[in-house]
Amino acid sequence: MGSWGYKKIGATVSGGNDLVRVLVSASKEKSEQYKDGNGDDFAAQIRNSPATPTATQYQDIYADMDAYEKKSIMAKVFVNVTDKQELRLSVTANRSDNILYPNSKMDALYDDSNIYSVEYNIKDLSDAYKNLNIQYYYSDVDHPMATNYRKSSAGALPDIKNWLTTEMQGIKLKNTFDVFNSKVIVGLDGSKRIWDGHYEKDNLPFVVGGRKSIDNAVTENKAIFASLSKDIGAFNISAGLRYDSTDITTDDVTQQDNNYNGMNANIVTTYNINKEHKIFLGIGQANRVPDARELYFRSSLNNVVGTDNLDQTTNREIDLGYELENSMYKAKIKTFYSRLSNYVYIEKGVGSSAFQNIDAIVYGLELSAEYFASDDIIVDFGAAYKRGKKMRL
Repeated sequence: MGSWGYKKIGATVSGGNDLVRVLVSASKEKSEQYKDGNGDDFAAQIRNSPATPTATQYQDIYADMDAYEKKSIMAKVFVNVTDKQELRLSVTANRSDNILYPNSKMDALYDDSNIYSVEYNIKDLSDAYKNLNIQYYYSDVDHPMATNYRKSSAGALPDIKNWLTTEMQGIKLKNTFDVFNSKVIVGLDGSKRIWDGHYEKDNLPFVVGGRKSIDNAVTENKAIFASLSKDIGAFNISAGLRYDSTDITTDDVTQQDNNYNGMNANIVTTYNINKEHKIFLGIGQANRVPDARELYFRSSLNNVVGTDNLDQTTNREIDLGYELENSMYKAKIKTFYSRLSNYVYIEKGVGSSAFQNIDAIVYGLELSAEYFASDDIIVDFGAAYKRGKKMRL
């Protein structure tokens, strides 16, 4: 239970034998609208904003509705094919209803998603070849956004719906080796995501200016990666490298296709002061390509809200922290500084090409701890402070 009427209940059951192990987990949660520092909920925040059109406000009969309701179920099955080979199957299903988006003109009538994974793991192929893992995964999302709860759909006014769907599938291959007392992982990763969207008026399809909201945007990614972990006395050094090539295309002939190439890298050095205390320092760089909404989204007013020539975001970060762990408790404190180049930012109130690349910095402090009260009871604690600043290019 939490603030603003947040409630969640869940249960997990697991069991098995030497051949098969099974885990099933299910949960249900809901929350009322949160309130800002003035005590205003979603409906009041929109109503009190002078820059927000009346049509965007919630109808009175929906002003007090819950912010969302969600049901989830997950199942995992592990099958020991041989002593050294294992088949892993998993499925996760999420069903969310009436999710309010106060920063948008529409809310989600529902959001249904499914995630499937098939994984095969082989260990100890030889003295040096420690592990081979291959995984196939697939996911899909059904996500209709609509104006049904807003004043723009009151009375005889039409209900406008932007029906978005996406599906993604990929395959990942990892090889783990023991080389000169170092753990080395090398692998390949490839995925394909399709994102599509169309508009409906009173449940009948219509196109805006002859176009869809997102017209079959396809993101194809290919990557090669490697990592190394080695102990040198009281030090542990971990490093990783990944190269990505991503192609994004759309069937909307008025917008451009894009290609992105990015190098991701990191190195973390840990010094073990003794068995209980350690400090660590890490630096790294990571990239994120724009998604189809940021590139190609078209509003119901035929404004191209997306910006099809966005650059990918590059994050360069440094972390410094301390860890403590013993039989009674463990704790971790970390401070970080992150500089974002070409951060994808949506400019409020801009009708066309609203997504822009800007520079930004984020820094903060994170604290987490666990207390092992007994073999069966663990008490968790967590706190974080973060601050960000955006800068124009």
